[in-house]
Amino acid sequence: MAAPNAEVLPMTNVARSYLARKDDVSVSSELIEEVTSSGPADAITVASSLPEAQRAMLAQFCYGRRHLRHLGLLIAGTLSKQTLMNTFGGAWEVIYKQAQDPEKTLASEKRPASEQVKRSISLATVGQAPVSSVEEDDLDLGDDEGHEAEA
Repeated sequence: MAAPNAEVLPMTNVARSYLARKDDVSVSSELIEEVTSSGPADAITVASSLPEAQRAMLAQFCYGRRHLRHLGLLIAGTLSKQTLMNTFGGAWEVIYKQAQDPEKTLASEKRPASEQVKRSISLATVGQAPVSSVEEDDLDLGDDEGHEAEA
């Protein structure tokens, strides 16, 4: 049921471990691959055939990954408020509001290139004082034996 030009994303160990089990509910890696490689309409069709607990896990999994957030919001939009509360905890209201209009939510996260600010890279160090310039007169060269005095 994958879209003809959809990119198939490889299943990572992180994804597999996340899907292991949560309250005896699991989502197979094959199902994740099917949903993520499908277009949004097909992904919702596949997700709608799942029990609500599995859809909730799938929504949480997708929402937690920036490149799949759109799918996560679409799937979250099919869930009851109680399931959203159980799955997303204190963030359920935010997810609920975002799921009402995923396009608007995701558009607000994207900024035109002209508005994006490039941050400079800081090479700060922890626990070290900044190095100041040291003059030769400030150096402790020990006793002056063997050193000729400069005139």
